[in-house]
Amino acid sequence: MATLTNQQLQQQLIERCSKICQLSMEASSRELAHAFAWYCGHTNTMNAYVHPVRSVYDGVADNPKLAEINARLYVYEFHSQDEQTASLLTQLERADQYIAYLDLLLAQDKPVTLEDVEGHDYRHGRVCA
Repeated sequence: MATLTNQQLQQQLIERCSKICQLSMEASSRELAHAFAWYCGHTNTMNAYVHPVRSVYDGVADNPKLAEINARLYVYEFHSQDEQTASLLTQLERADQYIAYLDLLLAQDKPVTLEDVEGHDYRHGRVCA
C-alpha cells in the first residue's frame, strides 16, 4: 500500500468533515438528535456535536453531548513531518469514529431523548472526543 502525503491526508480529513456535516443535517432533519456542525473559515477548523432531541437551550440546562469532534484542518508547520502525519492520522481516526456514530444513529432510526440518557454521565464518556 502506498504511503499518503500529508496533503492527501488533509484532503481526506476535509472529505470526512464534509460527511460529518451532511450526516449531522440528516440526523437533525429526521429529528433523531440535535446534531450541530460548523466550519470556521478564519481558523480552518470544523466542530460538531450531538445532543438528544428536545434538549433545552436556555443557558441554564446542562445538555449532555453524546458525541463531539473538533478537527483542525491544517498542520503546524513547525512540527516535523512525522508529527504532522501522526496528528492527521489521529484526527482521521476520530472523524471515522464520529461518522460511525452518526451512521449508527441514522440506521437505528430512533430519536435519542433526554430520558434515554438520564443518569448517564456523558461529559467524560462521550462517544468521540
